Amino acid sequence: MEPLAVDEERLTSLLPAFTEYRYELTEPRYPWRLPGVVFPLAPPAVNNCCTFVEALTVRAFSDAHGPAFEWDLRRHRQMMVESDDDPFSPVKAAVESGMAVPAPSPDAPPHPWTLVQGWRNQWRSGHTFLVVDHHPPTDKVLMLESTQAFGLDGVGYRGIGNLRDQGIQPPTRWWEHPEVWTWGRVRATYLFRQQAWLKVRHRKLSGLDSAPR
Repeated sequence: MEPLAVDEERLTSLLPAFTEYRYELTEPRYPWRLPGVVFPLAPPAVNNCCTFVEALTVRAFSDAHGPAFEWDLRRHRQMMVESDDDPFSPVKAAVESGMAVPAPSPDAPPHPWTLVQGWRNQWRSGHTFLVVDHHPPTDKVLMLESTQAFGLDGVGYRGIGNLRDQGIQPPTRWWEHPEVWTWGRVRATYLFRQQAWLKVRHRKLSGLDSAPR
């Protein structure tokens, strides 16, 4: 019932556009234009962690809500973490734009479709990623990201594989895969982090019960 909520299908229907993307830190490209921002478009199909999360989430929410969802250059710069004074600006942009609510704490188990900004050090080695879902019995998290680590080169699920190899649908019982990270490991790796819970309803991608938990 949250204002500006979207059906999960709005996000999953966009994922095929990222299947051929590979990781490029300094000269990323977008698959489409976003409201209020001008930036380079593919080809080549390359992106980084911030541009992937922005392209996916902002397109989904703007398509669903039109002018009611506002995005501009200032929000874009927040997603790119351009200010040294605001290391968690992607989380702030998601909340202030209305597409997410703040998590109760940085350590709280993530809600389905959580945006996380994490730093290994203060403030170096940062990373923006999505947690599609959390499996409480195992503490495993289905992480969707663009990176050049953890067996990925481009967009994919951490510990599972690139979208171009794995496909959009994660494996059945993905939480049983040994390389899939736990939330505890995420917290131990990204010692400084904040999270925002995206307003996503009618969830099916993860294969877990979509009821609030």
